[in-house]
Amino acid sequence: MAKSKILKELANNEIALDVAFKRLLLICNDLNYTEIFAWAEKELNGYGVEEPVPEYRNLGVGKLMYSGLKGTMASCLKLSNQPLPIQWIPEKYMDLLCNNYERCTIANIVERAKSGSNFSRDLTSLAGGISVGIAFTSISQRFDSSTYMEIVNKVSNILFKIFMKLDKEYGNLDDLDIDTAGKSVEEVANFEKMLIIEIGELKMINIGSDNTIKNSNIGAGEV
Repeated sequence: MAKSKILKELANNEIALDVAFKRLLLICNDLNYTEIFAWAEKELNGYGVEEPVPEYRNLGVGKLMYSGLKGTMASCLKLSNQPLPIQWIPEKYMDLLCNNYERCTIANIVERAKSGSNFSRDLTSLAGGISVGIAFTSISQRFDSSTYMEIVNKVSNILFKIFMKLDKEYGNLDDLDIDTAGKSVEEVANFEKMLIIEIGELKMINIGSDNTIKNSNIGAGEV
């Protein structure tokens, strides 16, 4: 039997991810796959502040930058837009710096991935806790578009694996009309559980309030 067209489209980057997710919603709705349906819906609509987020949406540390003053009143050196060594950061801030989970829609992530721009959040509020002989006037954490492209690639790979396994289990998916003839309700339900286990990237990460920075603006393009 010929493979589903969407597998070729995903393999060749010929389909928008939001369109692929909408097709997945239709299939999951027919199969009553509530967990994968919920995941696809969140990718399309974005994740709420209190909702768990998949690990693949972690932007990581990115690049830390600072501006400030070093020296005394008599001899002061002005430093602008300098890399901030991570070893300057106290251990108590490391979880906050390393866990940056992007919650926006997959369409926005794709847009940022293609933009070629840098995105940042303001960390100047941490300045008082960093003692290295510099009076910080600004601290920022920056992420370039390639970081977002990594998320896009991971999501595309996850979708490809899901559709590949659905194609193998239920046959051609082109008509979005799933044939479950010969399968019991239990068998259909168990297949979703198997998918979630095999595709480990679907695991959600609970992010506590300790990983929040007031006035965070990840995703704001740099000027």
